[in-house]
Order: sequence, then structure tokens, then C-alpha cells
Amino acid sequence: MQTKIRTKQDIIDALHQNRSHLRGLGVGRIGLFGSFVRGEQHPDSDIDLLV
Repeated sequence: MQTKIRTKQDIIDALHQNRSHLRGLGVGRIGLFGSFVRGEQHPDSDIDLLV
């Protein structure tokens, strides 16, 4: 089942739930930027991450 991402907190929660898998892939830090950070997201917004 796919999770609906509607808010910045939804993104943070999804990343936190997948932290072990991401670390296993060598991810040390992730930065979120763009419309979700500014609170300007809309239903068609993409999620901007810096890995």
C-alpha cells in the first residue's frame, strides 16, 4: 500500500520509518527543500531531497 504524502511531517515520518534501509544503502544525511519546507505544496508537488 502506498502512503499519501501531504505534509512535511509525512515526509519526515516516512524517512524515519525507512531509516535502517536508507542507512544500509549508505545514506548518511538527507535534506528536504522546496515547496514542502515552505508550506506551499499542492497535490501535484514533487518532493525535493538532497541525499
